[in-house]
Amino acid sequence: MPSARPNPELIGVSYASGWMVDVYRGHRRVHHGGNIDGFSAMVTLLPDAGFGFCVLTNLDACGMHEMVVRRLTDRLLGLEPKDWKSEALSRRKQADGVEQKGKEGARAERRTGTSPSHPLAECR
Repeated sequence: MPSARPNPELIGVSYASGWMVDVYRGHRRVHHGGNIDGFSAMVTLLPDAGFGFCVLTNLDACGMHEMVVRRLTDRLLGLEPKDWKSEALSRRKQADGVEQKGKEGARAERRTGTSPSHPLAECR
């Protein structure tokens, strides 16, 4: 599966019968997450280390479970802790900037003095 590598300690993801398989800081990891209105879940297994865990959150489409998984994995494997929160916040800030720039561009392209070609009621 093609993906960007924002961090050299995270190697690209593969897909294996419903599970995502990757390498986290040199350790094979098998995981699968899911979201539904109001909830997120992440099940993570580190088969070579002999442990796994499930993280559940009360917010859909939330990145918190991945940060918790990384923090737990670092602790259980005795790896030097990384500041995953700051990295996530930095990426979020960058994404917010791109989104804002897109909104400003869309406003600049609007033409004044125009109206829709059909009444809104016809769109239902």
